[in-house]
Amino acid sequence: MNPGILFGWLPVIGIAVGLARLRFPRLPWIATGLLVGAYLTYMAAFGAYAGQCWSCSGVADGDTRGDTFFVSAIFFGILLATTLLGIWLGARLTVVFGRVMSAARDLREGLRDREDRQPR
Repeated sequence: MNPGILFGWLPVIGIAVGLARLRFPRLPWIATGLLVGAYLTYMAAFGAYAGQCWSCSGVADGDTRGDTFFVSAIFFGILLATTLLGIWLGARLTVVFGRVMSAARDLREGLRDREDRQPR
């Protein structure tokens, strides 16, 4: 499987996790904690690897370990930010859906009460 496909779907998965807030209210917080923890763990591990010899050759030809560290920090930081944005967006959508459903229910009850008060 191509990892690019997974990386591309992470923000969409984040929206799904945010929408799951209706059923599991703490799930967005748990997912956010896991994502931030995974990012910090990756940066600490790769920073320890790159810190041993900052100017040694890295993964690609011509790149040093320090260069690779900065590029991966930026790439995975952007990926983390878009995934967290997806989680936040999904969680906000649940609030909007709840308010719309509540307003529709209030409107329906108000119309029903108005019909009951009408003289026949």
